[in-house]
Amino acid sequence: ELIALGMSPDEIAAEKAKQKAGSAAATPKSGGGASMAKVTWAEAAGEIVKKELATLIEDVASARKGAQSLERQARRKAAKLEAKRRELEEKAEELGKEAVALKRKEKRRKQRMLEGKGSGGVQEGPTSKDVAASRKQLLKEAEEAEMEKTKTETEELAHLEERKQVLRGVYKQQLARLLPMSWAVRECNLILRELERPETVTIQLWTGGVEDLPTEVWLLVSTEKNIRPAATWHVDKFSNRLSLLREEFCKFVKAGRDPEVWEVPKGVEQDPMWDPSTHRLIGRCQLFLDSLSYIMEIEESAPIVDFRGKVAGELALRVVPHPKPKPPLPG
Repeated sequence: ELIALGMSPDEIAAEKAKQKAGSAAATPKSGGGASMAKVTWAEAAGEIVKKELATLIEDVASARKGAQSLERQARRKAAKLEAKRRELEEKAEELGKEAVALKRKEKRRKQRMLEGKGSGGVQEGPTSKDVAASRKQLLKEAEEAEMEKTKTETEELAHLEERKQVLRGVYKQQLARLLPMSWAVRECNLILRELERPETVTIQLWTGGVEDLPTEVWLLVSTEKNIRPAATWHVDKFSNRLSLLREEFCKFVKAGRDPEVWEVPKGVEQDPMWDPSTHRLIGRCQLFLDSLSYIMEIEESAPIVDFRGKVAGELALRVVPHPKPKPPLPG
C-alpha cells in the first residue's frame, strides 16, 4: 500500500514503525476481540487495495496496448506511402532516361534528314516536351504523396497523445475515488460480519463492452451460498445504505453485542441490505443476420459473454424473416 502511494523507503520504514507502536499501544489487556477485528481490518485493507491496484494496472496496460496498436497501424501506412513515393521516383527516373534517349534519337533523325537519307521512313515517337510534362506530373504526385504521409503521421500522433492524456485523467480520477471507497467497503463488510449477516460487498469495475466507454465503479452485493441473487449498487446508493447499516450497528453495540437483546430489522423497509429483484446485465451476445437477406431463418444458441470475456450463459433464439405485411405466428 505504502509503495503504491509513492512513499520513499525511509518514509515507509518510519510509517511501519509508527504502525507497530500504535498497534502495541492500542492492544487491550483483556479480551482479544477488538485486536482481532483490527488485524482483520488491516488484512482486508491490504488484499482489497492490491486487487484494485492490479485492476487499474491491467486497464493501463490495455490502454497502452491499444496505443501501440494504433502506432503500428500508422507505421504500416507510412511504409505504404513511402513505397508509393519510391515507385513514383523510379518511374520519374525511367521517364528521364527515355527523354534523353528520345533527344538523341531526334538529333540523329534531323541529321539524316539533312543528309537526305529516308526522311519519310522515320517513325515519330513521343516528343521531349511530352516526356518532360509526364516527368513533372510524376514529381508532383510524389510530392503530394509525401505531404499526405506527413499530414497523416502528424494527425495520428496528435490523436494518440490526446487519447493518452484523457486516459491518464480518467485513471487518476478513478484512483482518487477508489481509495476512500475501499475503506467504506471494508467498514461495511466488518459491520456485516459483526452482525452475522450473509452479505458481502465488493468493488466492481464495469466497462462499456465493445464500445469505447470509460470504466465505471459499482458495488456488487452477494450472499453466501447464493441465498439471494446478487445486486449491483451505485456509489450513491451504497453510501446511503452504509449510513443505515451504521445506525443498526450502533443499536447492536448499545445492546451489548447480544443478538438476543438486539432487535433484528424485520420487514423489507427496515433491512438496510435488502434490495428488490431487478434486471441485471450479465453479458452480451452477438448474432449475424446476413442469412435474413436470403430469406433464411436463423435458429441457434449464442454464448453470453460478460465484461471479463468469460461465458456467463447461453441464449437460444430463433429469427424468422417475413416478407409479407403480416408476420407469421410464433412457435
